[in-house]
Amino acid sequence: MTKKCFIVTFECVYILTAVLGNRIDEIVIETLTNRDNYSSASVHDKYIYYTSLTPFGLVPPISENVTSFEMNAGCQGGCILLNDAANLEGNNSYEICFNAFHFLIYIARMSGDDSVVLKTVDIPEILTICDDYTQVWVRWKDGVIGFGTGSIGLNEKITTTDSKPFRVYGVGVTSFYLGVWRVNIKAIPTGYYCAMTYTYCYTQLLSVSTQKIKTYCASECQKSNDCVGFNYRYGGSMNCELIEGGNIIETEDDYEWHYYAKCLQDKTACLKCR
Repeated sequence: MTKKCFIVTFECVYILTAVLGNRIDEIVIETLTNRDNYSSASVHDKYIYYTSLTPFGLVPPISENVTSFEMNAGCQGGCILLNDAANLEGNNSYEICFNAFHFLIYIARMSGDDSVVLKTVDIPEILTICDDYTQVWVRWKDGVIGFGTGSIGLNEKITTTDSKPFRVYGVGVTSFYLGVWRVNIKAIPTGYYCAMTYTYCYTQLLSVSTQKIKTYCASECQKSNDCVGFNYRYGGSMNCELIEGGNIIETEDDYEWHYYAKCLQDKTACLKCR
């Protein structure tokens, strides 16, 4: 199972208060699930194959009862998990899967080790554009669960009713093969960063400079809407590297460098890619 470009929250270090960066309005997540392992997993362990959106700060308020994404899965498809726990490890889930290749959509209810398919429909052209993003959405209220494409509430593909509804606190996504999910967010960086000591994050860089202290490096990152974090090395020249967003980035152990990931919501939802 491979997951890239997701957010993890570590112990946060507050570096900057005076200078605030611009709003970050989009996160891109790649998912790739081993379907053989997924199929053989117990019902309760299915959540392992989902990327939880809780660390992204993307779990919708309970009052909204709706979530939406743009997905590019190459005309394959994926699944959305609604769970009664923020970390997806709760006892009750709704699983909404859409297999574009087989023109199939189903909604299942999972409780403990039991799974019941509430409804299945055969619909062609679930994902209208194979090589680009398609907007997909799920909404739930009072036991009514619906899935559709395009604007929320329009072009509903499937709807069903659960006689024993539960509150949704967690949302996760996965794909049958390689899938890319693009999620709009309402987050404003407040100057907090997560410190990952002795770690180097390698990807496309915005700039490289020499800074006496890490606060100056953080200040430069916070000013930029494109900066998602920075590498900092104590001492020497060219020791401040600003990391550009919009790319798949990875980290590696490095005893000279420290990686600081920008947090999106106060001390949480801190950007970190593996």
